Amino acid sequence: MKGRPFSGTMTPSTLISIYDAAFSNDHWRNALDMCARSMGANGAMLYEFSNLSQVNFALNETNSALHAAADILAEYNQLLADGRGSNYDQEGLGATHRADPFEVVLDTDIWQLDESYQARPEVRLGIRAGFLRRALVNLSDDPNTFRGAIFLYGRQCDAAVPQQAAEVVNQLGPHLSKAVELNRFTVELRRRYDAALAVLDKIDTGILILTEAGEIILKNSAASQVLAEGDGLSVGPDKVVSCFAAEAEAALKDAA
Repeated sequence: MKGRPFSGTMTPSTLISIYDAAFSNDHWRNALDMCARSMGANGAMLYEFSNLSQVNFALNETNSALHAAADILAEYNQLLADGRGSNYDQEGLGATHRADPFEVVLDTDIWQLDESYQARPEVRLGIRAGFLRRALVNLSDDPNTFRGAIFLYGRQCDAAVPQQAAEVVNQLGPHLSKAVELNRFTVELRRRYDAALAVLDKIDTGILILTEAGEIILKNSAASQVLAEGDGLSVGPDKVVSCFAAEAEAALKDAA
């Protein structure tokens, strides 16, 4: 099945917000708020999994509107987990990932939005949250990975998804996809960093890891206490550590 290739423009602030999210999960909500605004959508969410039978939408990868409807999202996930759904996501996401990467598939490309469609339990939950129409974007060219974005619209878009969606998604999709990949990498690095710091914090001796220029990369709690006391060592605004005594300063530079 072919999706709909679109082209258009995207604001620099939207692009910046996407790459902010690449390096911190705390920024996904703002990034998806910006993306939803660019797409003329009310709701926005990301998803990623390797098996279509294991659909579960994460709250930390949704925009503000879906955060406000967190109970509905939890109910939606439970509906799928209990097997009480109507195979809706398997149909929708399957069609999305038969499209080329960064193409949009509209709900009307997959279903006839009649009364029987609106009676499906997954759709009814969406309507309860104020969403009816959907635009889905394939964010992956890996046949074993289902990664995408869903943009949700209210009943006011019953006739057609806003034209804004058609104007930005070709430029939006590749950046969202790359941000997801970067985020996975940086989150793992952060996990390892936190694990290493937790071990160092158990050591009573102050430990500093420095660049060659003396800039602090990592310090344990004991080292933080020594620096806070300002007794022999100090840290400047450039995060470079220095010693009060000239001889000690030379030894520190040699060590670094």
